[in-house]
Amino acid sequence: MRDMHLALVSTYYPYGLLQDIDVLTESIEQIGYGVREFENKDRKIWDALLFKGESEIVIHVAQVQRRWLTAARKHVLIPNQESFRQERAWALRFFDKILVKSNHSLKKFTAMHSSVMYTGFTSKDIFIENTEKIWDSFFHISTDVVRKGTLELVELWGRHPEWPTLVIKMPKRSSIGPIGRNVTVIDGYLPYEELAAMQNRYGLHLCPSRSEGWGHTLVEAMSTGAIVVTTDAPPMNEVVTSATGKLVPYARTEPRQLGTDFIVDVDALETTIAELIDMPIEIKRELGQLSRNRYFQLDQAFRERFAQAIESIAN
Repeated sequence: MRDMHLALVSTYYPYGLLQDIDVLTESIEQIGYGVREFENKDRKIWDALLFKGESEIVIHVAQVQRRWLTAARKHVLIPNQESFRQERAWALRFFDKILVKSNHSLKKFTAMHSSVMYTGFTSKDIFIENTEKIWDSFFHISTDVVRKGTLELVELWGRHPEWPTLVIKMPKRSSIGPIGRNVTVIDGYLPYEELAAMQNRYGLHLCPSRSEGWGHTLVEAMSTGAIVVTTDAPPMNEVVTSATGKLVPYARTEPRQLGTDFIVDVDALETTIAELIDMPIEIKRELGQLSRNRYFQLDQAFRERFAQAIESIAN
């Protein structure tokens, strides 16, 4: 272990940010540095005013953590463009480097900072061996029924009572209204191991997101060897390619913070799902393997770029 600790600071958010923290902690330790995790509130205002040091390098995850701007000699930001608070753009001048997960984000932040580096990102490999996949049903994880495209999926299954089962994992069933008999909703808390087992069980994952900072549900699905259906827009189409999954065009756009919401074309999504229903299982398995291979490419590329970025900042 090298004689330097980095601090990871975030404001508490649900699943996606927690996964970010886990990935970054593991990656930093893999490089050989120590790492400590903090929430923004762990630093008292008095410590900020007195410039109390906490680490040589502070990495701000997702957002600028203002009270930590006096906690270190060097500062790094790893933002999510679709949730970045534009009113905090003034603070970017305090950062030595901004590391971005997508080319979509690179364009946004290069316009505001002179030292932005594309690293990509990764998600946990949640593959479980000897899991027999279900190739004739669909699976969807939703943390936000609007942004994750859940409402569009419920609408489509309402049109098609003859379609196979759609399984939705979401926080609250009540947020989507009435559902058809071929839709199964699993709501409330599910232990991580049980969720991972479910993700492995299904070979067809529907992720028609309007926007993503990275897209852990997409990339985790790829790690299991599943076919991922997502919106043909950045950054989703930087992760899933037409060779490894199914990209569906969007119908219109709306602004979202520094990013953009791309609203999926429901008719095109309908066509894609129908094609998957009719696709032979052997082809589905082949696409699933290509999807897992794509996961390894993304993972390796991120770890190499991220190590180079951290070394350049630390030295």
